[in-house]
This record gives sequence, structure tokens and C-alpha cells, in this order.
Amino acid sequence: MKFFQSSAQNFFLYLAVGFLLYSPVFNAPFIFDDHDLIVGNPLVRHLPTLWSEWRFAGLKFLTYFTFALNYLIGGENPFTYHIVNILLHSINAWLVFILTRIVLTTPVIASQFPAKQKNIIPTATALLFLVHPVATSAVSYIWQRAELLSALFYLSSLIFYLRGRTEERKSHYFVWALFCFFAGLFAKGTIISLPWVVILLECALWPVSRRKIYTIIISLTALYFLKSYAMLWSLTEEIYTQRIVNPLMQLTGMLLTPGFLWTQLFVTVRYLGLAVFPFSQNFDYDIPLASGFWELRIFSSAVFLLVLIVISLKIWNTRRLLSVGIFWFLLCLVPASLMGGREPMWEYRMYFSLAGLIIGVVATIFQTFKLQRAGWLILSLFIVFSSLAFSRNMLWRSPESLLLDNITKSPHKANPYHLLGTFYLFEGRIDEAQFYLEKTIALAPDAAESYNNLGLIAKNHGEVEKAERYFRTAIRFRSDLTGAYVNLSLLLLGKGQDKAAEKFLRQSLSMRETEGAYAALGKVYLSRGRLSEAEGFLKKALEVNPAASQAYYWYGELFALRAEPQKAREMFRKAVMFDSRLKEKVPSDFR
Repeated sequence: MKFFQSSAQNFFLYLAVGFLLYSPVFNAPFIFDDHDLIVGNPLVRHLPTLWSEWRFAGLKFLTYFTFALNYLIGGENPFTYHIVNILLHSINAWLVFILTRIVLTTPVIASQFPAKQKNIIPTATALLFLVHPVATSAVSYIWQRAELLSALFYLSSLIFYLRGRTEERKSHYFVWALFCFFAGLFAKGTIISLPWVVILLECALWPVSRRKIYTIIISLTALYFLKSYAMLWSLTEEIYTQRIVNPLMQLTGMLLTPGFLWTQLFVTVRYLGLAVFPFSQNFDYDIPLASGFWELRIFSSAVFLLVLIVISLKIWNTRRLLSVGIFWFLLCLVPASLMGGREPMWEYRMYFSLAGLIIGVVATIFQTFKLQRAGWLILSLFIVFSSLAFSRNMLWRSPESLLLDNITKSPHKANPYHLLGTFYLFEGRIDEAQFYLEKTIALAPDAAESYNNLGLIAKNHGEVEKAERYFRTAIRFRSDLTGAYVNLSLLLLGKGQDKAAEKFLRQSLSMRETEGAYAALGKVYLSRGRLSEAEGFLKKALEVNPAASQAYYWYGELFALRAEPQKAREMFRKAVMFDSRLKEKVPSDFR
């Protein structure tokens, strides 16, 4: 207990630095996935729904739970969400401080550093982790709280495990370590690399034969980097896709094609470069998938990583913590990269991997230079990293500034154009939205969501036939894009084709239940004058999402038709409360 009390004062230092560094994003709006996965998510907006439908949260149940608490306290005000993210990041820096202090007291490491360095290294390590600019993608992007929570449980589990190894009464520490590990699984599944990091630390921090060290480390390397690749050689593309890729994609959303896996070799080298030289950061990197292992950038990356591993083994005795940091970085990146989604590279995936690498780098700086010179070098890194992080956070204040920067750095990547066009559409800047959405289609002719948004623009311009073509094209390229079905059905309903509209809505519901489809079916039956059936569909829409603004609006129309003005007025009020843009559509008699 004394150990934690003596380090508690450092927490306030990290908290102050963290809030100062991330002050530009205090009032930054929800962006990108935040809207669908947080603001419009019934698991977040309605806490009982999270408990009853916990299966939909999967391995991010704890992450959703924190968002639900956020929503309960602050509603749709992004300020409280940012505060929680910054607080979690500051706590993680504090845990890095505690972990580093424990590491420096272990049998093998204790004799390598004098007492003065043991007092400075943990603080320096935690501060560099706190201000590293790459962390901004996990902290400033609200939805990436999963990375912060996963790191919190990961670090806590390692701390409890190491305390159990260094104290006599140790059993309860191991119990807590196991608890943190299982809790971390429900923040984000990438914590599955923890057992291998524990083995790595066992080899590094306590005496063990060299033969055993080499056997374990090489086995782990083979397990993570070779086995999955070797499997590819024995499978045709068709067998690989049907037996492995499709089931995994359905369960996790991963894109584990051979090209994706080979590309991760190149991406890992890019991550290492960003960790050491965090310049020219980008939100969405333009990384084309590899055509095969022998592609120059892939083969050269594999050679570089192999050389790096050999060097890490060579310096195992002289620069133990640097070697550990490199292996930590590589081991933790594997599940983060393979479980991270469809894009090959996102900065937030290296959030926890940074911790081990920074421990190794800081320790090596103090081993290599005299105390005063090492201190000045750490201070220089702190100033540079802080400046870069603060500058990066200035971009995170607005989706527009972040995406314009992205487009400048990746002019041939379609996704930033789509996101910027969608942002402008949401803001009512129609001409700019249309320009960037058309640019998206020029770069990616199968960009279904961009066609869907262009259809909305055409519909608002009164170009009904053009809008219909866009919606149908969106459905052709993505048969599961439920929003396009809803938009097309509403367009057809406006043309008096209520049967065709109902057909598309039921198709949409056969794929996934959405409040939009149920609410639109309610509108279909309203148009037919079948009010009881319309009410049933509107109720279903509100069951799916208690904040479905369009459902409340059509509920208002329903009560108006029933000559119940008080109830109609209440429904219109709720509709406007959840979507202020509907205010202009509310009939004057009910405002």
C-alpha cells in the first residue's frame, strides 16, 4: 500500500499535463463513428437496453457501459466524454510510472541502474507516454476509448502480477491480475496478448538460462509472425476466403485476406517510425494492400523486422529493457492490427504498444548518457512531443480541419473525401458536400454511402429521378446498406408508390432491424390511413432507439390525424428535442 501512496502524488502531475495538452479538444464535437456508435446507439442512450441486449456489445461491453454512464450524466454534450478520455489517459500514464518503478526493482534490472536514475526514469517514461503525439488518435477520438480502457486493465494486470512476483504474500495479487485481464477482455479484445507479455517479462526481469530465453522468444515470434503466414501458402484464395475469412468477418468485421496480412509487415515498420519520429501524422493513411510477400515494400519490411529481432536478441544482456520494449511493441501490435477492422493502419492501434517501447528507450537513454545530459535529452523530447501533440489536437477540434489535413497528405484516398462530404451535408453546406462526395466516387466508383448521400442532396434539390438512381446504385454496390433502402422507400412513397416503398423497407428489416425502417413503415401506413398499424411500427422504431426523432415526428402526425392535439404537440416537441432540424417541418398549429 505504501508503494501506491508514494506514487499517488505523481498522478496529479500527469492529470495537469494531460488536461493542459488536450485542452483544445474539450469542446470538440462528436465525429465520424461517434455519431452511430455513441450518440445514435440505443445501447448508450438507454442503460436498461445495454443490460438486456448485452450480447450486441460483445467484447466492448465495459466500453459501452462507460459511454452509457456518460450519456446518463451529460447527454449529447461531448465535453464530458472528452474529460473521461483525458482522465483515462492520465491514469494510464500514472500506471506506466508505477509499472516502470516495479520493473526497476526486479532482480535482473535492479543492478543496472543507480538509485538516482531509478527515481527519474519512471517519471520521465510516464511523461513521454502521456505527451506522445500518436496517443491523440486514441484520446481525442471519443469512440477510441476502448483503447484507453484496454490499456488501463492491461497495465493494471501487469502491475498486480509483478507485485505478486516481488512480494511474499502474493496470491491475492495474482487474483487481481487475473480479474483485470478478464475485465480488459470486455473493454477490447486486444488484451489477449497479455500472457505473452508476461512470459516476456519473466524472461527479462528474473534470472533464466539463455537457452530458455531464446526458445521462448523465438517461439513467440514464430507463433505470431510465421504460423498465420505459412498457412496461407497451403490454401487457395477461394478456400481461404470461404472457410476462414467470411466467418471471421461476420464475427469481428476483420478483413483477414492474404494481402491484408502481408501489408501488416509494412504497416508495423510504419508504426515503429511513428513511435520514434512522430511527424506527418495522419487520420486515415493511404496504405494499399499488398499483392504478395515478394512485393518490394513487403519483403524489405520483413527483412527489416527480422534484423530488428536479431539485434534485440543480441542486446538482450547489455540493453535488456530496450530489447524488452521492442518485443513488447511487436507482440502487442499483432492482435491490435488483426482485430482492428478493415483498414490496414490506424494510429490508435499502437497506443498500448508505445508504453513498453518508451520504457525501453528512456532506460537506454539513461544507460548511455550521463545523468545531466540524459535529463536534457528527455526534456527536449518532452517539449517536442508536447508541441506536436498540442498541434495535432488543434486539428482534432474540428472534423473539417482534420479531414482537410488528411486530404492534403493522402490526396488519392477516397474515405477522407467521403467523410468530409458527409460532414458538410450534416452542416447544411450542400455545394461543398456535393463536391467532395463526387470526388469520392471519382476515386472509388463503388462508394455506396457516397451515392446514398448524393441521393439525399438530389432529393433536396427536387431532382427526384436523379436521387432515385443514386439510391438504387448505392443498394447495388452494398446490398446491406439499410439507410439507402429507407431513403429510396421514402422517395417512392412521395411518388405515390407505397407498395414498392414497403417492399424495400421489409427487405431492409430482413437484414437488420433499424429504427429508420420501422419509422418509415409507420409513415407508409400513415399514408394509407391505417393508423393502428402505423402506430405499431412507430412503437417498434422507438423500441430499437428511444431517441428516434423521425419516429416521434410521424407519431405527431398520427396524433394530429386522430385529432389529439396535446399528444401531437408532445410528439413534435420530442422530435425537435432529438433533432433540431425538424423544427421547421412542424406544422405551425403544433409549435
